[in-house]
Amino acid sequence: MGYGIMFEKTKTGWNAYAVGLPGLGVAAAKLEETSRLLQEGIELHLRDLIRSERKTPLTITGSGT
Repeated sequence: MGYGIMFEKTKTGWNAYAVGLPGLGVAAAKLEETSRLLQEGIELHLRDLIRSERKTPLTITGSGT
């Protein structure tokens, strides 16, 4: 299973979010920090979904051909 990751450059640093994981977004001054925060956020988000027995959002990535 994969999630699309979006990074956006801002005036003060970087924003990032995982497509398919609603409510998960991070921001930091440096790209490396933003990436680390997003990785941690994804892990926590998925752990919470598993603990609460909610279904994990399914995102299809890549072409089907």
